[in-house]
Amino acid sequence: MNIKIEKIYIPKFIKTNSFMHHGGYMLNIVKDLKEANCITHSGKFHADEIMATVILNKIMPVNLLRVSEVPKTISPDVIVFDIGGGKFDHHQKNKNGYRKNGLPYASAGLIWKEFGIRIIKKIAPNNQELNYQAIFQNIDQKLIQGIDAIDNGVPISINFSCMHISKIISDFNPSWEDTTTVEEQFKKAFKMCKEIFDNCIKRAISKEKSRILVENFIEKSSNRILILDYFLPWNDHLLDSKNPKAQNILYCIFPSDREGYIVQSICASNNSLDVRKRFPKDWWGLNRKDLPYRTNIKTALFCHPKGFIAGTQTLDDAIKMAHLAINA
Repeated sequence: MNIKIEKIYIPKFIKTNSFMHHGGYMLNIVKDLKEANCITHSGKFHADEIMATVILNKIMPVNLLRVSEVPKTISPDVIVFDIGGGKFDHHQKNKNGYRKNGLPYASAGLIWKEFGIRIIKKIAPNNQELNYQAIFQNIDQKLIQGIDAIDNGVPISINFSCMHISKIISDFNPSWEDTTTVEEQFKKAFKMCKEIFDNCIKRAISKEKSRILVENFIEKSSNRILILDYFLPWNDHLLDSKNPKAQNILYCIFPSDREGYIVQSICASNNSLDVRKRFPKDWWGLNRKDLPYRTNIKTALFCHPKGFIAGTQTLDDAIKMAHLAINA
């Protein structure tokens, strides 16, 4: 059962003024709860908790424990984010608030809202000429909001100014007050770009290798449900497939790398956040505490607040969930 953290206590060493250089502290991924001062979810990681970890790492040495469920008993000093339904989670119905522009927070935004000003003052201390709030809003708008929007399933539009790779690389150029040379910064940008490029090539090749396997799964599909024996890139292949079955599939089921099985709605088109059919609205935002009673599915784990993805502990229940959603 997910534990709702009503209040997050800030560790004593965060409250002191003796900060290290603004480059940050060490990040350690730990396996033992006793060693952890931060907890987030296990399985596939996303930009919001990665950025949240980066932000926390600016003010404290992060000993991060990644779990499928928040332990029932944890120290009040431990910061829990992107899981557990607490102060720094956004998966509950109210999403822990919205910005004035209507954009909901994800864990990156929630952590930034809590610690951003403190970090800015650490980097530029005792400077009365600076508007710290303006700097905070600038970072939130240009970097954090795009991450939060995508993680919450909000379509990116001109209403949200998002950081993108071109801007990231551009910002490696020396500013007017830097003492580094363009050549030095070029090498730094090259190193980061090489990592991104190599990852893109690796993933593109891997994705293409999965195409024929997805086609085989599509051919085996029935009752408008695609069932994968293991996870592999499938969404784009399904949408591109010429198999008539592919046009009618509404849900895909595959093993979760966190717990049990995922039941996911099929996107309406490539690169679209809209889907062919969402789960019944009275399921949205429910977790393993309430969802089994609402669905009569014993091992139901969760349904996303936007109603496009859900989970169960068993394959049979995942299939049952998909059938219920199709017939709703």
